[in-house]
Amino acid sequence: DNITLSHENNVFSIEFSALQYSVPDQNKYAYRMDRFEKEWNYVSADRRYVTYTNLNPGVYNFQIKASNSDGVWNEEGISLKIRITPPFWRTLWFYCLCGMVLISVIVMIFRVRIRRVRLEAENLRIEDQKEYFRKQDEGKAMMIKEIHHRVKNNLQVVNSLLRLQSHQIEDQKIVEMFEEAQRRVISMSMLHEKIYQSADLENIDIAAHFTKLIKALVRDYEVGIHITLDIKI
Repeated sequence: DNITLSHENNVFSIEFSALQYSVPDQNKYAYRMDRFEKEWNYVSADRRYVTYTNLNPGVYNFQIKASNSDGVWNEEGISLKIRITPPFWRTLWFYCLCGMVLISVIVMIFRVRIRRVRLEAENLRIEDQKEYFRKQDEGKAMMIKEIHHRVKNNLQVVNSLLRLQSHQIEDQKIVEMFEEAQRRVISMSMLHEKIYQSADLENIDIAAHFTKLIKALVRDYEVGIHITLDIKI
C-alpha cells in the first residue's frame, strides 16, 4: 500500500490494530518510519497510534509489527509507503529554471560589462585623438606664429633699409624707385597681417586681398590700363 501527501500535510497520524481478538488488551506493537527512524518503537495496546510532524519531502516506508497475548511477534509485519511531495521551489524543474535564470543574468552582466569596457576604450581612443589633434593644432599655431613674426620682422627690416637708403640718395628717380619698393613691401605686409589676424583661414577672402595687393602694385608702377581680376581659389 502507498499514500501520497502534500508538503502542506506533513503532519499526520497513523492508527493501527492487530487482528487478534482473544485478549486484545495484551497485544503489543512495534513501529518505525524507515529513513526517519532507525530503532523500533514499542507501544502497548492502549496506544495504537503515532503522529509524525515536519517530515521532509521524500519517500518513507512506515513499518509495523505486532505480538499476541502470548508474546509471539509477527516478524514479517506490514508496511505503508508514504510519499511527501516537495513544494515547487524544491523541485528539479524549479532548480533548472533558477539555473537558467542565473546563467542568463550572468551572461547579461558579462555582455553589459564587455559593452562598457568597449565604450570606455572607444571614449579613451576619441580623447586620445582629440589630444593628438589639439597638440597638432598647437604646433601649427606656434609654427604660424613663428613664421608671422619672422616675415613681419623681415618686411620691417627691408622697409627700414629702403627708407634709410632713400634718405642717402640724391637722385630723385632712384629715390622714387626706393619709395615704390617701400610701398610694395608695405602692401605685402598688409596682406600678411590680414591673413594672420583672421581666426578662420578657410573664410579668408583671398581674392579681395590679392585684388587689393595688385591694385596697389598697379598704382605704384603707374600702369595706365584697367585690369580685371578673375581669381578662382
